[in-house]
Amino acid sequence: MPNRKNTIVDDKRVKDALSALGWTPDRDPESWLRQNVRTTLGRWIADARQNRITINGLDDVLRVVADRLRVKIEHVESDGQLDTLAEEYAQAGEYGFATLQRDFSRGVEGAVVRLKNPSPWERQFVAVVDARGNRSAARFFGACHEVGHPFLEPQLSFGFRCRQGIQKPLEKAVDIIASEIAFYEPLARPALLERTGDDLSYRAVEGFWQEEAPFSSRTAAFSAAIRLWDSPAMLVIAERHAAKHGRDGDNSPLRAVSTIRNDSALAAGAYIPKFRVPPRSAIYHAFVDPMRSVHEQLEDFSWWQSSSGSALAAGAVFVGARRTGDKVFALLRLP
Repeated sequence: MPNRKNTIVDDKRVKDALSALGWTPDRDPESWLRQNVRTTLGRWIADARQNRITINGLDDVLRVVADRLRVKIEHVESDGQLDTLAEEYAQAGEYGFATLQRDFSRGVEGAVVRLKNPSPWERQFVAVVDARGNRSAARFFGACHEVGHPFLEPQLSFGFRCRQGIQKPLEKAVDIIASEIAFYEPLARPALLERTGDDLSYRAVEGFWQEEAPFSSRTAAFSAAIRLWDSPAMLVIAERHAAKHGRDGDNSPLRAVSTIRNDSALAAGAYIPKFRVPPRSAIYHAFVDPMRSVHEQLEDFSWWQSSSGSALAAGAVFVGARRTGDKVFALLRLP
């Protein structure tokens, strides 16, 4: 294990931005940022309600934030729409849009452009979100992410900025902001608890996603449920993947490729490394199930072993999993 935790303030730009917002080095930057966003959102929501703006759902929160930050959100749903958007802005002298088609073709998921010459009635920023094809499922969180850039740096002077799915400190910081916007706690937590009670089951979280946030991706909604849960919990995503050590040969076993923990799991030291999935785990059962059913059972951390044979420390864990496409999404919580 590394002696020092990598943090978002390893990037000087993020450190300067947080400092400008009031962060001091004696505070954990990620926890401080979450609390700062929650406090700010609470103030903005209260102001909106005083102005008789209706806020019933999670998507209403994004609308309020975009209004306060003067961001216009453009969801691009086709190649033709992207071409038209880029051409219209470029003809108006906003050349930050000139490379939009090229960048989106290279995997860019979204962009924020600060208009150089906005008309008095125009918003200062334009957030362009790729909602074409299978990117449509992530359109809501993508918009929250792009709005998060001017939230982090209100005086941002860039002409063009994009998100490319690389988890650099800046993008991680903006994703923290986006998660707070997308799943505003005073609305999201009661909705989650209404379905889960005291049991963070897979079916309950799936219901929360489908009924409260169908405009978000499964990953975003499940990650939010983990974050909103007070007890130790994790989201594990598994798929066939050969390890970097090369000992898997041509075989690509089912492996945990991503683990997202809430603060309680982090404090408890609960974690699933990028180990092969144990054949007796509900995660493996879900992967081989042709019916794509939910599999839930009580398991033990010691079932997880590395290629060298070392195992995790023993400890009970409740697992719920379902296969989606080539991946298995699993919720793990300590009983």
